[in-house]
Amino acid sequence: MQEIVRFEDREEAFLKLYDELVNHHLKSENAIVLSTSFPGLYFADKLASKLDSGLDMLFCAPILAPANSECEIATVSENMDIIINEPLIDSFGISLDYVYGEAKRAYEEVILPRIYKFRKGAMLSPLAQKYVFLIDQGVETGITMDLAIKTCIQKKAKSIYVLSPVISYDIAQILKTSSDALVSVYKPKYFVSTNQYYKQLPELGEEEILSIMEKHITKPNLLPKGQI
Repeated sequence: MQEIVRFEDREEAFLKLYDELVNHHLKSENAIVLSTSFPGLYFADKLASKLDSGLDMLFCAPILAPANSECEIATVSENMDIIINEPLIDSFGISLDYVYGEAKRAYEEVILPRIYKFRKGAMLSPLAQKYVFLIDQGVETGITMDLAIKTCIQKKAKSIYVLSPVISYDIAQILKTSSDALVSVYKPKYFVSTNQYYKQLPELGEEEILSIMEKHITKPNLLPKGQI
C-alpha cells in the first residue's frame, strides 16, 4: 500500500508546484492562466501574479446519467465543447440526443448564470497565440482538463501546459500526449481523491472567488443576449 503524501494546505501545494514549474523552464511571455475549477482559482491567482499574466476560468458543467444523479457521463464547457464517456453511455444505452440535450440545458441553467455572476457576462478571454497554463488543485479523472485542452486548441492557443499539485499517474500519461507540458508534484499510481492529499482544504468562499475574478476580468466582449 502506497503512503499518501499530504500537503499542509493550498499555499504549500502551490509553492511546491511553482518550484516544479521553474525547473521546467517553460515560456511564459504572452501567457494566461486558466483555472478549470473554483478551488483552482486560488492556484491560478497565485500563478498569474508570479507570471505577471492574465487570468480566467473555464466554466464547465457535468452531464449526469438519467437514472443515476451521481454518475457523470459527459462534461460540457462554456465553449459548448463536450467530452463524452463513451463506455458509460454505451453500457447504459444512453442516446447521443440525450447527451446533447442535457448539454444545452446545463449550458443554459448552470454555465450561463456562472458567467454572468462571476465574469459579469464577459466571454472567455482570448487564447489565440497565447501560452496557456491550465491549473487546478487536483486532477482525478482528467475529463475537465481534457475538455479545457480541447477548448484551448479550438481557440488556437500557441502552447498548452497542464499544472496540478497532484494528478493520477495514469491520467498524467494521457494528458502528456495532448498538451505541450505537464507539471505536477505528485503523480500517485493509486489515486484516491484530491482532498486526501491535503491536510487542510477549506472551501473557497463566493466572496473570495468574486474577488479573484474581479481583479483580473475586464468587461469587454460581453456575451450576446440569449446566446446558447
